[in-house]
Amino acid sequence: MELGHVEDLRALEPVAKLKSIPQEKNKVLLEVVLHNAGKPGVIDAFVAFAKKRGGEAFVDRQRDVGGLTFIPIAIDSARAVEVAQFSFVRVARGMPSIRPFRPTLLRKVVDYPVTLPKIPAASVSERAVIFDGGIPQGIRPQLSQWVTVADAPGIGQPEPDYEAHGLAVTAAFLFGPLSAGLKAPQPSVTLIM
Repeated sequence: MELGHVEDLRALEPVAKLKSIPQEKNKVLLEVVLHNAGKPGVIDAFVAFAKKRGGEAFVDRQRDVGGLTFIPIAIDSARAVEVAQFSFVRVARGMPSIRPFRPTLLRKVVDYPVTLPKIPAASVSERAVIFDGGIPQGIRPQLSQWVTVADAPGIGQPEPDYEAHGLAVTAAFLFGPLSAGLKAPQPSVTLIM
């Protein structure tokens, strides 16, 4: 197959290599992606190039994936375009930040009365610990013979969705699967939450 004709051919402008550069502060942390098939010379040349422009490349944190090298670099945001002039730069973007993970707990809630046993756990000498979303305050008295709630200081206000999830985990651990109309079985051990 032959190429009929070429419409337009030009070098990629450095500004087109910049993505989501933070502008609210002078010194920013960028993730620079280099076209590099494991050649240390490219890395050394980039580090020197960035240093001349006031940047600091953290080569100890570089990652090589499929012919690309990912390197964090600290530089003045106004000079990011200068770093993008390095010919092996594929993209320079603001370093992603760690955000709190607050997933929506998707559970189907089936509401039916459950008859709890009136006997202690089969083993009172063994205990298990569950680190989860807690248990709603209103249900704690019914579970108190099997569950000791240990709220750590400074945790803050409870999240109802997380407490509902914590209750589901606790009930599953203590009693296994529950069914409408059946009495919950005796728990094996007691819990600390």
